[in-house]
Formats: sequence, C-alpha cells, structure tokens
Amino acid sequence: MSEDATNEALNEFLIMMACCNSVTPNEKANAGFISSSPDEHALVLGAKRLGYALKSRGKDGSSVELPNGSLYKLKEIHVVPFDSNRKRMSVIFKDVSDDQKSTLYKIFTKGADMTTLDKLTAKSLKSYNSQALPQVNEYSKEGLRILVFASRQLTEDEVTNLDTVLGKLSDPKTSPEEKFLLDRDYEALVKQLESELQLVGCSAVEDKLQDGVPQCIASLRAADINVWMLTGWQSLDRHKALFLVL
Repeated sequence: MSEDATNEALNEFLIMMACCNSVTPNEKANAGFISSSPDEHALVLGAKRLGYALKSRGKDGSSVELPNGSLYKLKEIHVVPFDSNRKRMSVIFKDVSDDQKSTLYKIFTKGADMTTLDKLTAKSLKSYNSQALPQVNEYSKEGLRILVFASRQLTEDEVTNLDTVLGKLSDPKTSPEEKFLLDRDYEALVKQLESELQLVGCSAVEDKLQDGVPQCIASLRAADINVWMLTGWQSLDRHKALFLVL
C-alpha cells in the first residue's frame, strides 16, 4: 500500500472511531461526551486525542473536526443499532463535507470480528488474515475487546430502496401483515448494504471491571458461592477475562 493510500485509510479509520457510534457531544458530560457504551466513549476519546473530535450530532447531521481544522460532515440516513445477535452496528449516511447536495453515500460498520469479517470483500479478508490477525491475537491475549471497522460507498438506488422500506414501516396506515413482510425486506436490505465491505482497521479496548466488582466477586467466593462469567466475543477474550477474575 502506498503512503497516500495508508494515510487515507488511517484518516477514514479515525473518522469512523469518532462518528460510527451513538455518542453525543456535551460539554457538561463525562469528558465532554454522553454515551451509554463505555467502549464507544473510549473510542471517541481516543479519536479526539489523535485530532479527530466529534463536534456535533443531531437531526441536521454530525460533524468531526479534523487535525487541519476542517470539518467532515455527514447526514445520517439510518442507523442499524448494535444488538446481541448482530454484534455490530452500521451508520448509513451522505457525505456533505463539501456540498449539501452531494450524492456520495457511504456505510460505516463496526463490530465483533466473528460477525463482521464475513461481510468483507475477499481481498479485504485476505488483508485482515495476513496483516491484522497476528496483532488481533496479541490484543486478545491481553484481554482486550476487538472491533473490526469496515466501509463502502453506496449507490443511490441502494439508499432509495432503504428509504422506501423505512417510509412504509413508519406509515401508520401500514397493516400488521404488511409490516411483517416489510420487516423481512428491511433485514434483506441491511444484509445487502452490509456486504462487500472494505476493511478499514481494528480497535482494541480494555474491558475494565467496574469499581468494586473484584471485591464483590472475592466476597462471593469467600462465601462459597460459585461465580460464572459470560463475556467476550473471542475464545481468547473469555479465557483472559476468566483468568483476570479468578
């Protein structure tokens, strides 16, 4: 990969760290951001420290301030939220950095490797296995939570089809029977959008126990109460987490 291509990939990775989430900037909040996810909070803070600061998020869109002082602006069209089955989230948006009438549509996806790698192109998957996987394994041995970041450009037709289905789903005149079929159409569309993605990068976040948890577990064990821990997306994550607790 050329130096320009590497810089472009790194730039997109840090932009994704800053905006591919549900975090909201707020000067009065913890470190300047409101977030229900400690992982997302950590990623946004990390991006900010590297010069990519999430500046705004609202109905008019979001913006990320870049190291050179310019703004990367995006108009969110739809967010496919993270859940325990998908173990990933996606932001579908229009890039309006240069022009509000822009027709540059993109999807940013981030998630667990076990549910995101099969969404990559064959070329990106090969790149992941040869370049990223050795480092990812090292991160997993340290008990860090791994996230894979990927993206691609979308066509206007793909976005139009999504808008059509979302519009019908939100229409109060749509019958329950129609909504059942539309839900299936929506799932199929999301599956299509989250396909043939280009690998952007991987992150590793320390999954810290909350204050007082180690002492609580120690007290439970002292009382001869068994403790089971369900955590981690990789087997290495789980083994390391159990080692840290036990």
